[in-house]
Amino acid sequence: MMAHYLQGRVYHDMGEAPRAIDCYQEAVNCTDTTANGCDYYCLAAIYGQMSNIFQAQFLPDDEIAALKALAKMARHDHDTLTEIISIHRLSSPYFMKKDTDSVLAVEKKARELYLKNGYKEYAGQAVLGSIRIALNRQNLFEAKRLMKIYENESGLFDNKEESFRLAPYYIDKGIYMTEVDSLDSAALYFYKAIGLGYHEGGYRGLLAVYEKRNLSDSVAKYARLFAAANDSSFLQVNQEVVHRISSFYNYTRQQKLAEDNKKKAENNRQRFIESSILLIVIIIASFFAIRQLRRKRRSQEKKLAETIAERAKIQAELKQLKDAHFEKVISQKEEEINDLNRALTEHKAIYNRLMAKNKVKTFENSNVVELFKRKSEFKHDETMPTNKDWISLVEEFQTDMPTLYTLMTEVCKLSTTELRSCILILIGISEGSIASLLEIMPQTLNTAKARANKKLFKAKGSATLRDNLMQLIVS
Repeated sequence: MMAHYLQGRVYHDMGEAPRAIDCYQEAVNCTDTTANGCDYYCLAAIYGQMSNIFQAQFLPDDEIAALKALAKMARHDHDTLTEIISIHRLSSPYFMKKDTDSVLAVEKKARELYLKNGYKEYAGQAVLGSIRIALNRQNLFEAKRLMKIYENESGLFDNKEESFRLAPYYIDKGIYMTEVDSLDSAALYFYKAIGLGYHEGGYRGLLAVYEKRNLSDSVAKYARLFAAANDSSFLQVNQEVVHRISSFYNYTRQQKLAEDNKKKAENNRQRFIESSILLIVIIIASFFAIRQLRRKRRSQEKKLAETIAERAKIQAELKQLKDAHFEKVISQKEEEINDLNRALTEHKAIYNRLMAKNKVKTFENSNVVELFKRKSEFKHDETMPTNKDWISLVEEFQTDMPTLYTLMTEVCKLSTTELRSCILILIGISEGSIASLLEIMPQTLNTAKARANKKLFKAKGSATLRDNLMQLIVS
C-alpha cells in the first residue's frame, strides 16, 4: 500500500493527476481494512489526496465518494477532527451539484460535531455555504444571522491582515449589503474580494451596485470587466476538457485488462475504432458549438452594456434639456430613448434565447436524463425507473428549464402523467418506450398527450404535441 501511495504522490507532484489517481486506487485495493493492524492513518491520507484531485478536476461525485471514505478511515483511526472536517468538506461538491438541501444538512451536522468536540472556531466557519443559499433564497434575516456567527466565531477576523479565505465571504457580504441598499458598504466588500483575486464575483457585485445608483459610465466599465472575468472562468472549467481528463483515470487498469483479453480485443477492434472516430467527431462538434454560443453571448452582453450606458446618457441629457425648456430637442431625445428602449428589448430577447438554448443543452446532458435514455432501451440489466428517479428527473427539469416547468405545473396545471410524458418527449424517447416507462397502456398515454396538448397549446388531439413542444423551446 505504501509503495503505491508514494508512487501516486510522485505522479501528483509531476502534474500527472490520472496516474496519481490510479496509484492511489491500487493502494486502496491491496489493503484489507478488516485486518488487524490496518494502517487507517495512511488510508485516510490516500483518500484525502484523491478528494483534492477530484476537487481540482471539478468531479463532484468522485470527490463526495473520496471524502466519505476519508471520514470512515479517520473514524477507525480515532481522528475525530479529521472526520468532522471531511464531513464539512462535503458541502463544496454538493454545492457544485446544486444540491442545496445536502449542503445545509452537511453544514448543520458538521457544526454540531465541532461544537460537541470543542472546536468552536471550526464550527463558526461551517456556515459559509448556508449563507450563500440563504442569499439565493432572499432569506435576508437568516443570512444576517449566519454572517454574525461567521464573523464572531470563525476566528478569521481576529488577525488584521486580509486572508484569501475571506474572499468568498466578502462576496456574500457585498450581496447582502446590496439587497438592503447599503451600497457604499457593498462596494467596499466587493473591492476587497477583487483585491484577494475573486474578480468575477467582485465585478458582478459592483455592476449591480452601480446599476442601482444609475451611474452609466461605471455600469459600462464593470459590465465589460465582468464579461471578461466570466469568459475567463468559462474557459477554465470547460466541460469537455473535464470529461476528457476524467476518461484518463482508468488508463493503466484498462491497459492491463486489454492484455488479459487480447483475443476479445482483436474481435472488437474495428468497433472500437468506429466508436472512437464518432466520439472525436461529437467532441469537436460540441467544442465548436460551445465556442460559437459563447461568442454570441459575449457579443450580446456587450450590446446590452453599451445600450444601457447610452440610454442612461440620453436620459441625463433629457433631464437637463427639460430643465432648460428646450422643447424641440426634448422631443428628439425622447425619440432616441424610445429607439434605444426598443433596441434594448430586442437585445435582451436574443440574449434570453441564447441562454435558454444553453439550459436545454445542460438538461439533455444531465446524468438523470442519460439514466432514463438507458432505461428506455430496456436491456436485460436495466430496471424500471423508481419514484426517486422520477423525482430527480422533474427536479433537474425544474432547475434547467424553470420557465417551461412553471408553465406546465402552475399555469397549465398538468397532471403527473402529463408532465412526465412531456419531459420524456422533450428528451427524444419514443412513444412505445414512454408508455412502458410510465407503466401505462398506449391508449392511456395518447389520452394524456391529448390533454397536455389542449392545456398547453389549445390544440386538439395528441399528434401535434411533440412539434408544439419543440417549437416552444426554440421560440
